[in-house]
Amino acid sequence: MRTLRLSLAGMVILALLGGPGGAAAGQGDYSRSGVWMTITGEQECWNGPWTAYDVQESGDFQVRGIPVGCDFTSSDPRLSGTWTWELNEDCFAGGGCVNWGTVEAEGPDGTWSGWATGSERPESETRAYVVLVGAGAYEGLTHIEHWAGPFAGPFERYGVTYEGEPPPMFNVDAPPVE
Repeated sequence: MRTLRLSLAGMVILALLGGPGGAAAGQGDYSRSGVWMTITGEQECWNGPWTAYDVQESGDFQVRGIPVGCDFTSSDPRLSGTWTWELNEDCFAGGGCVNWGTVEAEGPDGTWSGWATGSERPESETRAYVVLVGAGAYEGLTHIEHWAGPFAGPFERYGVTYEGEPPPMFNVDAPPVE
């Protein structure tokens, strides 16, 4: 019985990946000439008032429309400049928050736009993913980044910029969840 369950789980995972050839077929869509980046400096950051805040009887709460911005210096100059977010959070009385929102970044020769999503535990850590698609001089490029660190930062940030579309699971054209 255990082998049958494991086989079924394996079939489901394989189907979700697009069948037996899904992983190999997807790899041909992306350039292998990616450029890794890290943050080499962080300047002024700011945030503004949120547009909505709602507390539930359970102690859970939701915050919507949090404007956030930072000026970053990156090892990849295309990602150096002003980054702005409009974040949303759902926080739970039992601990932790999930967050998501749109991201815009201004580089020296173009712009980036996309989304961020992550989770945080106010008493310990934050983890987030950012997926951006380039415009202007960065047209045809995708940047995917991971952030990790203590709740209030500073965060260890690293990512890759490559020629091509985001992987299907990171489709930046998907409608945002309200």
